[in-house]
Amino acid sequence: MRLPPLRERREDVQLLADHFLREICEAEGQLKRFAPAAYAALQAHDWPGNVRELRNVVQRAYVMARDSVITDSWLELGSTKAARQEDVPLLSISVGTSIAEAERALILATLEHYEGQKERTAAVLGVSLKTLYNRLKEYSVDLPPSNGTAEPTPPHGVLLQCPDPEPAVAFARSVVLPGTRLAGLTHGRR
Repeated sequence: MRLPPLRERREDVQLLADHFLREICEAEGQLKRFAPAAYAALQAHDWPGNVRELRNVVQRAYVMARDSVITDSWLELGSTKAARQEDVPLLSISVGTSIAEAERALILATLEHYEGQKERTAAVLGVSLKTLYNRLKEYSVDLPPSNGTAEPTPPHGVLLQCPDPEPAVAFARSVVLPGTRLAGLTHGRR
C-alpha cells in the first residue's frame, strides 16, 4: 500500500498537527492550541521531512510558545525560519578560540537574546534545562530574571553575532574528535 507524502495530503496536516499537539499536551499537563494563522502556515508548508517533520515542528512550537495559543511565529518552517533570522544577532568566534570559550559565548548570547528565558534558551540550543543550569553555574553567571535586564558578557575575543545557534553547535560538534564530549554535547559514538 502506497501512502502519498504529506505535501500531497494537505487536508491531513491540521488533523495530524492537532493529534500531535494533543499527545504533547497530555504528556506535559498543559493545554495549548494553534491559532488560525498557524494552521494556514502548516498547510502551506511542503513538508520535505513528511510526518516526522510535522511532529517535530509541533513539539518545538509547544515548547517555545509563551502562552496557550501557538501562533505562526513559533513555527520553525524552512523559509519562515530563514526570514526571522534576519532580526537575530550573529555570534562570530575567532579562529583559535577554545571550544569552552565558544560554548560559553554561544550559551550566554542565546540566553541574552531570549531575555533570560532559560527554558527557551535550552530548547533552542538542544540541551536539557539541567545542562543549561549546570553550565551557567560553571560560568559563575548569576541566573538573570526573565525580563532581559541582565547583560552577560562574552569572553575576550568573541564577538556576539549569532543568527541561529544550531549551526554553531553543529560546527562545535564537528571540530571535536569523535567519541569526545563537548561540555554536554557528544560527537561520534557514545
